[in-house]
Amino acid sequence: MEDPDQGEVRLSDPVWGIQIKPKPQPIRPLLEQVAVEGYGLVEWRSPTVMGTTQPEWDMVSDQRSAQEIREVSRGLGLSMAYHAPQGDDWHFGTLPRAEAETRLNECVDRARSVGATTMTLHLGIEEGEGRERAVVAGAKAVLAVAPRAVDEGILLCVENVFDRHSVSTVADCEMMFDTLGDAAMLTLDTGHGNLTRTLQHLVERFGDRIGFTHVHDNDGTKDQHFVPGSGTINWVELITLLDKADYRGPLSFELREEATFESLTRFIQKQRTTALE
Repeated sequence: MEDPDQGEVRLSDPVWGIQIKPKPQPIRPLLEQVAVEGYGLVEWRSPTVMGTTQPEWDMVSDQRSAQEIREVSRGLGLSMAYHAPQGDDWHFGTLPRAEAETRLNECVDRARSVGATTMTLHLGIEEGEGRERAVVAGAKAVLAVAPRAVDEGILLCVENVFDRHSVSTVADCEMMFDTLGDAAMLTLDTGHGNLTRTLQHLVERFGDRIGFTHVHDNDGTKDQHFVPGSGTINWVELITLLDKADYRGPLSFELREEATFESLTRFIQKQRTTALE
């Protein structure tokens, strides 16, 4: 989904984003810092592990805080994305169908409340013979709420994950998109793809289905969320593949380490220059 206010965005001139994990803090200074550093997008993340009720400190669940996030980000010219909750009550491929749809609609509400135009979500976890069922069931739940998301101007993107999670392999994504059709896109998570050794294959097979990208690195053993260049991802190869796929979506850093915007963007641009040589 292309933002008409952004125009065409190519990897040579992407929308740079940063993921913010919720914690009690003043909203305006936080977003002002993001804008001053040079980012054009904020991905607001829900708590990683949670039950059916959002913690009080998740500001998206508070109407006044959500409104402030929306209004301040717009005033600063920042685009907003939203990462849906994770946890036992948010595995859309393993919940009963009606409950999965209810929770997905709640996620659309939260994304809308902060003015997000993209929402990333995980389908669920299932092992063994139930894996295919979980992928298809989750995709059907997403398919059911997709028309509403479109009406709200929100692009739904399912993230490739790792370990026991569904949608961690190319085959999982094949099943997912066979069910979804054009109702949702893929959030390409570079670190997860490196862990599962599927990063290159995902871009080659689904390059035209990537709507959002989480950028981070690891050493291939854990989900470490290193600064790009600190792990084992071949960034020149990845950027070459994304350019070949004509990727025009955001590059949103999802890190556990401190890094300056200048150093992050300079690294990516250097890899692209090398790729073009």
